[in-house]
Amino acid sequence: MRYVYKFGGTSLENAEKIKKVALFIKQRWKKFELAVVVSAMGKTTNKLEALASSLGESKCETAKASLLSVGENISAAMLSLALENIGVPTKILTAKELKIITMGNKLSAVITSADVGVLKKYLGEKVVIVTGFQGIDEKGDLTLLGRGGSDTTAVMLASLLDCKAYIFTDVDGYHICDPNRHPSRKLKHINIYSAIEGAYASAKILDKRCLEIANKYKTDVEVLKSLSKSGTEVSFAPFEGYFVDGISFKTELSFVCYAYKKTNYLQIKFKNCNICPLFEETISLDKNIYKCLIEAKDMEKLRKSGLKLKEERVEEVLLTGSGLTFHRDFLKKVQNIIKNGEFCVKYLSLHPTFLKILVGQGEAERLVGELIKLKF
Repeated sequence: MRYVYKFGGTSLENAEKIKKVALFIKQRWKKFELAVVVSAMGKTTNKLEALASSLGESKCETAKASLLSVGENISAAMLSLALENIGVPTKILTAKELKIITMGNKLSAVITSADVGVLKKYLGEKVVIVTGFQGIDEKGDLTLLGRGGSDTTAVMLASLLDCKAYIFTDVDGYHICDPNRHPSRKLKHINIYSAIEGAYASAKILDKRCLEIANKYKTDVEVLKSLSKSGTEVSFAPFEGYFVDGISFKTELSFVCYAYKKTNYLQIKFKNCNICPLFEETISLDKNIYKCLIEAKDMEKLRKSGLKLKEERVEEVLLTGSGLTFHRDFLKKVQNIIKNGEFCVKYLSLHPTFLKILVGQGEAERLVGELIKLKF
C-alpha cells in the first residue's frame, strides 16, 4: 500500500513535535510506501512575510518566492534528521526534482504538470519527504502555490501516485458547523461538492484548489488531527442521497442589484478594479437586471473608481450537502425557521449541492444557531 501524508505547520512547529511525527511515521513506513509533504514550521511563513514587508514594497516576485519557500526547506531537513536519528532512511525531494511545473503569478502559481518518476524510485526503501507549497516555472525559477499550497502539493502527488492523501492538521476533521461558534458533531464523511462550496465560502479546512484536484481525479482524501487515526473522509457519493453536511456564514458583504441596458458594463468595471464577485446572475426583462455579491471592502474600490451603486450590506448563510433539490421537506424546514425567526431574507438560491441565503446585517450567526438544531 502507498500513501501520501501531509503535515501542517502546527504539527511541525518545534523539535518535540517533529520527533513525535517521526515516531508516528516510523511505525508505518515498513508497512506502507510513504511520501510525506511538509509545510513550514509553525508561523514561519507569516514571519518571513513580515520580514519581507519590513524592507518595503517590492515587485520582485522571484526574490519573495525564494524567501517564503525557506520554511518548507527547513521543515523537510528537520524531519529528515529526526527520522534518520531513529533509523528511518529518508530522501528529500524538491519541486525542481519532481518537475512541478507551474504558470501564472509566482506567489500563487497554478500547476500544469509534474513527474513522480524519481519519487517512485525511492518509495518503499526510504521515506520520501517533499517540500510542499513550491513549484518551478518553465524558466526553472522557483514559484509558490499560494494559500493551502502544501495541501495542493499533497493531493496532486496522491492523484499521480493513485493513492490516498492524509492531511494531518490542527483540527480533527469537518464539522457541520464551526465548533468554535456552535457545538456540532464531527462528520465521518463529507461530500466533495460540499467541501468545495465550503472552501469558496471561506471554510478553513482544505483549500478549494486541492479539493478541485481531488474531484477531478477522484483522489481519496482524509483530514484528521495530527497523529490521530481517523478524521473526515472526502467522499464522491452520488447526488441522489439527501443530507446536509455543512453550515457556514460570512459577514461584511455587499449585495448589488443593478438595472442596465449595455451588457457587461459592471463586469468590465469589476475587472478593471480587480474585483471577483462571490456570485452573480442576470435576469432579462425590459432592462437587464444584474445581481451580485461582493466583499464590502470592494465597494470602496468601486466608489474610488467613480461608480455609484445602490447596495445593501448583507451576510451570507450557506448550507451544503447533496440532493437538496430532490426533497421538498428540506426547503420547507428552512423556510419555517426563517419565518418563525423573522429573518430578513434578501436573496435565496437552491442548488443540488447548496442553499445560499442572504440576510440582513447581524442575522447570519443567529440563523445558523437555529438551523443547527434541525434534523435534516
